[in-house]
Amino acid sequence: SFGLTPATGTTLIQVIEGGIGAQQLEMGIVIQDTAGEIETARLLTFDVGGFAVEPIIEPDGIAGAIVITSSRSLELNLSQRDLLRAVAREVALTLERTELAGAVEESRRIAESVLREMSDGVLVLDQNGRCVAANPAAERLLGVPRAALLGRLDEDFLPLHEEALAALRRRADGRSGPPVAPLVATRDGRQLAIGAGPFIGADPEDAGMMILIRDLSAEAEAERIKQ
Repeated sequence: SFGLTPATGTTLIQVIEGGIGAQQLEMGIVIQDTAGEIETARLLTFDVGGFAVEPIIEPDGIAGAIVITSSRSLELNLSQRDLLRAVAREVALTLERTELAGAVEESRRIAESVLREMSDGVLVLDQNGRCVAANPAAERLLGVPRAALLGRLDEDFLPLHEEALAALRRRADGRSGPPVAPLVATRDGRQLAIGAGPFIGADPEDAGMMILIRDLSAEAEAERIKQ
């Protein structure tokens, strides 16, 4: 608050939350003269002669309110009331954008943490087949640093021939032909199962392909010992 003592602000909030006659906070409240209302008369003790309240409304309900006060009776013309409403709407939009940005950032942080700890390699390719994201496991399994993966075409770093790559792309497309089982390839003595699926971003234009790489070497060794 600005221009009010803590005691005045606290009392004003109590009066607003307690309800004022037939005026509802959802529609905004204007008290031209606090002396004329039983519920607001005590505000005269705090030098509040009149006040106006405009709610800050978010999708989930009222997030707060903008309140202006006057030491004398308050006269608000139509344009001033419209200005107060416009400010309240702008504050509501700003709060909503801030909360949304916070939620997106938290989701991004969780996703990055999960990808970082995965033992399977994950690659995200754009519509042109260029790598736009790779987790540490993908670097390790392919033996290629992330910096060298980003921006390169799938045919440059995946140990698969063109026909196999085409099958993966059909699997990612999801609209042409039956699903394709993960393909097995060898890289640096490891057996790798390489699968693919569609990757849909927030914008349909960002659609691409997600590659999942699993190291089968440990499973193969366990099977050998079992046999």
